[in-house]
Amino acid sequence: MLPAILAATAVGVSCRREPVQTQASPESSLSRIVREKKIRVGYIEYPPTAFRDPTTHKVRGHFVDTLNEIIRELDPGIQILYQETTWADFTAALNSGQIDLSIAGTFTTIPRAKRVTFTRPLVYLARSAIVRKGDHRFSPDKGPLQFDRPDIRIGVVDGEGSHELVKADFKNLSNLVVFSGADLSQCLAAVSSGQVDVGMSDAMETEKYAKAHQEVVDLFADHPYDITPVAWAVRHDDLTWKNFLDTAITTFESQGKLAAYEHQYAYRWLQPVIEFRRR
Repeated sequence: MLPAILAATAVGVSCRREPVQTQASPESSLSRIVREKKIRVGYIEYPPTAFRDPTTHKVRGHFVDTLNEIIRELDPGIQILYQETTWADFTAALNSGQIDLSIAGTFTTIPRAKRVTFTRPLVYLARSAIVRKGDHRFSPDKGPLQFDRPDIRIGVVDGEGSHELVKADFKNLSNLVVFSGADLSQCLAAVSSGQVDVGMSDAMETEKYAKAHQEVVDLFADHPYDITPVAWAVRHDDLTWKNFLDTAITTFESQGKLAAYEHQYAYRWLQPVIEFRRR
């Protein structure tokens, strides 16, 4: 009997499973923000969404007001720490952990979506271009591809949506002039100075520049092209944080808060493709 007992014991030992070692899931930004009572937020100087007030030196804007209210309802004790970024480096600031959220007014383009995850849209915006008044080489009836010529000098800001469009769709890039930094008016001012023939940017920036400079025109003022969502951004693996922000943005839109914050800065964005309507 003893050999049989030993054999059965050996079988029992061999069938015993070792406990499975599981790795704890990384803490979401939402949990850490609530625990540490601190959130690090990237912004780009881009009125009326976000800008530093020259008098108070505080960051203001309707995206700032929206975030302030979200954080107040989450926990009024949470401190918001702002860090200025640019169109070219806001994704790097997110992925390196320097910031937990970018509230910059950024287009949700596919190239950017390879690097970060966007929240649901807050507003929508189109693109346009600045050219010198009386320059008959360009027509508002034609799209931006009319600029894709070897004799045309094009100005864009590094990392901005128009820069991505040109890199993706244009063939003649030898005369492309790329300006660094967050100031989108640089490439438009280059048209006024004669440095470039065309300055490409978003329709809000071109409209504002054309109104202040009589020597140029907003070529697509009546028919801006490429209407695109504008949204905030988080890291790809931070889906709990993204879902929380999506819920907050949707709630604020339905309550009319997004529109109210926007109107405080005397601006009205393009309305969403699908508008919220009360039943």
